[in-house]
Amino acid sequence: MASAAPIIESVAEVSLILALAGTLGCAMWVTSRLNRPRAAARGASDGLHEAEARFDGAFEDAPIGMVIVDLQGRIVRVNRVMCELTGHEPEELLGRSHSELVHPADREAGEAQLRRLIDGEIPSFEAERRYLRAGGEVVWTLLSVTPVRDAENRPVCLMHHVQEIAENGHVELHVSHVVDRDAHTGLYNRRRFEVELERRAAHTGRHGTSAALILVDLDNLGQVNDSFGHARGDELLARVAAGLRAHLRKTDVLARVGGDEFAVIVLDIDHAGARRIAESLLEIVRREGVLPENEAVRATATIGVAQIDPLRPRSAEQLMIDADLAVYEGKCAGRDRIVVRDPDDLAAAQLNETVTWVERIRGALQHDGFVLYEQPLVELCSGRVTRHEILLRMVAGDGEHIPPMSFLPVAERFGLVREIDAWVIRNAIDLIARQARRGRQLQLEVNISGASVTDPDLLATIELEIARAGIDPGSLIFEITETTAIVNMEQARTFAERLAELGCGFALDDFGAGFGSFFYLKHLPFDTLKIDGEFVRGLMSSERDRIMVKAIARVASDLGTETVAEFVGDQATQDLLRSYGVHYAQGYGIGRPQPVTSTWPGAYAEDFDVSAGSAAAPA
Repeated sequence: MASAAPIIESVAEVSLILALAGTLGCAMWVTSRLNRPRAAARGASDGLHEAEARFDGAFEDAPIGMVIVDLQGRIVRVNRVMCELTGHEPEELLGRSHSELVHPADREAGEAQLRRLIDGEIPSFEAERRYLRAGGEVVWTLLSVTPVRDAENRPVCLMHHVQEIAENGHVELHVSHVVDRDAHTGLYNRRRFEVELERRAAHTGRHGTSAALILVDLDNLGQVNDSFGHARGDELLARVAAGLRAHLRKTDVLARVGGDEFAVIVLDIDHAGARRIAESLLEIVRREGVLPENEAVRATATIGVAQIDPLRPRSAEQLMIDADLAVYEGKCAGRDRIVVRDPDDLAAAQLNETVTWVERIRGALQHDGFVLYEQPLVELCSGRVTRHEILLRMVAGDGEHIPPMSFLPVAERFGLVREIDAWVIRNAIDLIARQARRGRQLQLEVNISGASVTDPDLLATIELEIARAGIDPGSLIFEITETTAIVNMEQARTFAERLAELGCGFALDDFGAGFGSFFYLKHLPFDTLKIDGEFVRGLMSSERDRIMVKAIARVASDLGTETVAEFVGDQATQDLLRSYGVHYAQGYGIGRPQPVTSTWPGAYAEDFDVSAGSAAAPA
């Protein structure tokens, strides 16, 4: 066994150099590098361990297919890209003859070149080869093979470098390494993770093995961002990611699936083993999630575990919902804990209800199953209604209109809220355009989520829709709540500044409801502050509320920002707010939310048939 160390070390260095160099023409240079004299470092166990660690990372993360083949032609190791290229799981390839993967028409020429390579007649070779996917599909590749030699210059194994090409020989850029990766941590992103989850879940079903899905949701990254800046939050996030990656096995799949959320697939593990791994991951977050200059600030995590049971096949989406529910349960119980959901103990009713809401939301998006409501705002200095807030309702099967709190939390949790925001924006812009053609100028406030504030695609949609409809950009005011979690403040600032360049307004809703009010004021350019109704509802009877509202109005005035008071219920409250310099009032004392077709009868009826409980696409 002692002779194995030089082999492993050689393979490690070859793979590391080839992967990081990223070219197919460096094999000669690598070979000469490996054969140069080595001193005491060869026998040093620390150096060997370091080389092995470097090899593991470089080999697995290489953006092209990599295969180690022994001198008998058997596959010793493959990376994930090679598995994707051939459509096989790693265990289906290990020990298999490499020539079985090659198209029969190319095998004879390939074996002849390999013999010349092993005999030392040629130092390496490069050729086009056709591989066969698991389903029989032909894949054209550019293959580069280099021998790995021991200290006596004898070949010990062969390194295959495989890059997919078009049939005309043109090398296709392997863009999936970029498309499938999170830019900040280098881990798989949500898109790629869901593909892997579907594949691994199917694998457990075929082979009768169990696995687990683990979601690691950081509890207080927002606090770090708000207190120390997003650069420090990003640093903490990267440190946690590195800690998780170093702890997990090579066969485990780790991804960053949200701003502060990681996901792991662990194969061949039972219920108890999944809990043990989750406990170790929780400890890693506690250890790595500390700011060196302020150890009092510590990131913790809520971890949800869903078992992947071969006897109960479920889709990737269902598994993610199950794990999400476990995280939600842990958050409600106090955070910094683990919740493991056993298939035998699932809260079936809750799971089914959530799955149903996801399906209903998707159906509403596909078939225009939403309707717009509006609530008026009165200008206090004139007493006129000069703008309206646009609200959303979902249409139930019986025609009932469902309020947003029934479905928006599910939409936010499962990544559907951006599509909802886009739907509302498109229809609000169409409403403004149609009313303008009828001689009525509207100014509408449109609520958007924190996810949308950092979404460049939604910003592009806004620009495109405004240009298409030809409306005045000033007729749109985009509104986020003060309690909205914005993961990337730089992206949010870019979003807000671009809105200002377009001529749209930007409002901060529920001002004073949370702890980030002045932080948001400092970093984002708002035109309007909407004072949280909790301070307005009891204004006539509470001296404390009056002091708070007057203070907010003064701050807004000094910033040159308009103010809106919510939850205004009577004329006396309006009069007092006017004396404080508040600009607008909104609440049941002004007007209740109602369908836009009720506010402007007939003007929008061709688009929203409320009585029929359906909505047609705008013309």
